[in-house]
Amino acid sequence: MAAEALRPYYYGLGKRKSAIARVRLFQLGEGKFTINGKKMSEYFFGTLAENSLAPLAMTDQLKTVDLQIFIEGGGKVAQSDAVRLGISRALMLIDPNH
Repeated sequence: MAAEALRPYYYGLGKRKSAIARVRLFQLGEGKFTINGKKMSEYFFGTLAENSLAPLAMTDQLKTVDLQIFIEGGGKVAQSDAVRLGISRALMLIDPNH
């Protein structure tokens, strides 16, 4: 995790109801996604994980970026939507045509 702190990243903030997601998107990654220090598969299950990663799937970047996400508040569905918005905003910083 210390090495990731030195890598440049794009930041996106997502909010949904009372859920807040702070997303760090690292380019040239390997598809590693962590939420509050856990693997994404341990935090979100099934369709919630798919919903969260939809912006990366649409832009064919699932295997080319790493995500470090910090979530607070809300329920799991609202958190998933907040993550989706945070990822979308970070992708817009990379290329506004997304």
